[in-house]
Amino acid sequence: MLKGPPWLPGILALCAFGLSFLALLASLELLPQHSDVAVYAAFLVFLMAWAALNRLSNRYASENIGP
Repeated sequence: MLKGPPWLPGILALCAFGLSFLALLASLELLPQHSDVAVYAAFLVFLMAWAALNRLSNRYASENIGP
């Protein structure tokens, strides 16, 4: 069972996308000749940021909460 507001996963995905976009811009600025590698690196940043943000939000509630 999930707890928390239903809009939270979308906000977390937008934050992860923003972070990956900043990583893409930074890598293109630093290494413009390796644009193909920058896209892969930005995608990895997106996956790691999304996983970390979802893990930090800890939206799973325990089903068997007893007194």
